[in-house]
Amino acid sequence: MSEEKTIYWALFPRMYKDGAVLSAVPDGGPKAYKYRHGKPLLRNYPALAQAVMLFDSINYPSHSKLYDILPAMDSVLVVNDKVKELFTSLKLDSIEYLPVQLWDHQEVPVSDNYYIVNPLGNIDFIDMARSDYVLNPLVEGQVDDIDELVINYDNIPSHAKLFRASTMMSQLFISDDVRVALEKADIKGFHLMKAEGWDGLDF
Repeated sequence: MSEEKTIYWALFPRMYKDGAVLSAVPDGGPKAYKYRHGKPLLRNYPALAQAVMLFDSINYPSHSKLYDILPAMDSVLVVNDKVKELFTSLKLDSIEYLPVQLWDHQEVPVSDNYYIVNPLGNIDFIDMARSDYVLNPLVEGQVDDIDELVINYDNIPSHAKLFRASTMMSQLFISDDVRVALEKADIKGFHLMKAEGWDGLDF
């Protein structure tokens, strides 16, 4: 009997009707595109008082509830202390947690208990020979759109639990045990798409 393969998921923040949506990454630190490179950013990251992310008052002027995971306009993953502690307990390695201070629509500080999750490195996760995709014309070797993702199971190390795909660095993936832990802890603010056969959509 063949060994059962691990299930992997594409991870997304969930948009709620009342949930806060954050604007750009903090000023005075790394540019937005650098958060998708899988490289350490803490050395050039601003102090907490300057690491501000604002509620998006233009597109979501009435959205203000703080869930455990928050969507952000620059597609970074923003989580609170509860999620950080859960990830730490799961021994998810090679992750930077970049602290942010959240300001509401009136630019009033409302929380300093959130972090940008920056998984370091990447995994050769996507089987590029068997998947159906279009490459980004501006970023060499990066998938711009995918219609059917086929997982390269042979290249995934056993410790890979939350990671970037080497040919799709903008997307985060998690293993099924992380999904189970998130659901068991009643974490609010995320949704998942099964990675094998994924069509690139988040719904």
